[in-house]
Amino acid sequence: MEVTGHEGKRKPRRTEKKRNSKRKVMGEKDVKSEKETSPSEKRTNGERKTRPAKNDEKQPSILSMFTKLPAKRKNEETSEEKSEESERSGTSKEETAPEEKKIKVDEDVSEKKEDDENSPSKRMLREKPVVAAAVNEKQPPPRCKECRQLLDDSELQLFCGDPENAVEEYIALTDPKLSLLTGDEEEAMSYDERLQFKITHFSVYDKNTHLCPFDTGLIEKNKELFFSGFVKPIYDESPSPEGGIPTKALGPINEWYITGFDGGEKALIGFGTAFAEYILVDPSECYMPFWKSVQEKIYISKIVIEFLQKNVASDYEDLLNHIQTTVPPAECSRFTEDTLLRHAQFVVEQVESYDEAADDDESLLITTPCMRDD
Repeated sequence: MEVTGHEGKRKPRRTEKKRNSKRKVMGEKDVKSEKETSPSEKRTNGERKTRPAKNDEKQPSILSMFTKLPAKRKNEETSEEKSEESERSGTSKEETAPEEKKIKVDEDVSEKKEDDENSPSKRMLREKPVVAAAVNEKQPPPRCKECRQLLDDSELQLFCGDPENAVEEYIALTDPKLSLLTGDEEEAMSYDERLQFKITHFSVYDKNTHLCPFDTGLIEKNKELFFSGFVKPIYDESPSPEGGIPTKALGPINEWYITGFDGGEKALIGFGTAFAEYILVDPSECYMPFWKSVQEKIYISKIVIEFLQKNVASDYEDLLNHIQTTVPPAECSRFTEDTLLRHAQFVVEQVESYDEAADDDESLLITTPCMRDD
């Protein structure tokens, strides 16, 4: 009896355990269902009343709940593996991203280079040497910076050289042969008067020893021209170099001028330097071609100025008739109207220069009807 009583007392406890375990498994819905049951259905006096099992389709069974747990774990494991793989793939993507970027950047740079090379500016730069070569072909031939003569011209002549034992200008001017004073004169020359000498067998050249004309504006443009020859006293009428002092590199020439408009046979040309003035007599053989071209314009200027001095009221036809009937010097050919027109600019400049030296009571030659006539 004690055993049975003991057992009878232990049964309700066992049922409470089962019920408690059942509550834990079934969840909150079962707990609610137990709360909603009436007191008649509850256990009384240690007895247990059974209730019919409800088959609810929506409510999962205990077995299904226990069987789904491993699957859920698998899903979690697979999700964790996927996350790890994604992290690994992310790191690998991050590692491969710079390489892909580098490749992409290299491709962009190469494409950009190709575009730049095909751009119009690049094409122009490529074509530039061809254009430069074409421009170089069209450029004029080189000229001397001093005398402005063509360097590749076959007619370009070099200075044939100084005379033997030639000396500088300041040494030549101290030679007793050139002195006009004997020392017995009562009145000496004033400091304002410039020394005058003659020079024969002369040549005119520039710094590069190119023989060049002196009447083409080089002196007026401050180009340094020099001359060499035999210096003689002003009273010596002989054109021979005998008795003269050989000189070299006289100058540079500061000015050149024309004199002899007083009815004489010759027009005289003079050079002015820092030390003295030199009247030109005869040129050297190598300078003769330049001297002939100068002589023609010099003599036509002399004829015009002397005619205007004597015939102020004359017209152009009178002047032309006088030029054609004048006998030219030995160095020149016969003068014609073409000769006058060819040197017209030079003649006008010489007339203007002559008027600048006129006195106040003298009329200007440039205003005569002959010079004003069209």
